[in-house]
Amino acid sequence: MILRPKFKAKMPIEAECISPDILAEKRIENLEVYHGNKRRKLSDLFEILDVKTKDVRIEGDVGNVKYIGAKMRSGKIIIDGNAGMHLGSEMEGGEIFVEGDAGDWVGAEMRGGLIRIKGNAGNLVGAAYRGSKVGMRQGMIIVEGDAGHEIGERMKRGIIAILGDVASFAGAHMKGGTILCFGNMGERTGAEMDRGTIIAFNPLQLLPTFHYNATYNPVFLRFCLRELRKYDLPIADEHITGRYERYNGDLTELGKGEILVWKG
Repeated sequence: MILRPKFKAKMPIEAECISPDILAEKRIENLEVYHGNKRRKLSDLFEILDVKTKDVRIEGDVGNVKYIGAKMRSGKIIIDGNAGMHLGSEMEGGEIFVEGDAGDWVGAEMRGGLIRIKGNAGNLVGAAYRGSKVGMRQGMIIVEGDAGHEIGERMKRGIIAILGDVASFAGAHMKGGTILCFGNMGERTGAEMDRGTIIAFNPLQLLPTFHYNATYNPVFLRFCLRELRKYDLPIADEHITGRYERYNGDLTELGKGEILVWKG
């Protein structure tokens, strides 16, 4: 299925119906979206072509469209431009590919599947919504550009890989899972994390509540990095065979989290 935006205004659009599961199960003429505070038909805002295919391709910029792929269970969404907030939030399976940038809350409380963004992402990638105790639970998020603040906040499982830089509070309140950053990491990385692993391939400023353990080559990390090469991440042989400084923390909390800093 191909969707081509008809709108030009930047008024926010909430379109949870743009999901392979919903588009396959319901009649397109019955699907509704919110355009600002008004209910509109999906066909009023998008030209809809090739409706026989389950996968969805959006040909155009939808940076003002929220909740694309929210709660999706299967199929594929390809966006040939920017995507709005809450992309793939609470998704359980399937794949989402974005050729441009994405807004805040990418993969919020994600339960499975793959999200890959060619450009930059906003804040709170894979995070928990305010008031929730657990963020991302399964799946993988790859951002080839930079990401904002609080990525992986309260995440429990899954993998977040950022090829560019990350802003402050990455992995805050983290309960499990893995965050990899190939660029630079901002302040207060891992603040109040209980469990989980943060892998930094460049030096970073650590909180004083993290304790140095050892410099070594973790066995589990060798297997993990070799597996992640399947996703075309910039993992060099030196990353696999190199040594890492291990710090555990945050000691103000449970203290069973770890930050691994590559030393070459």
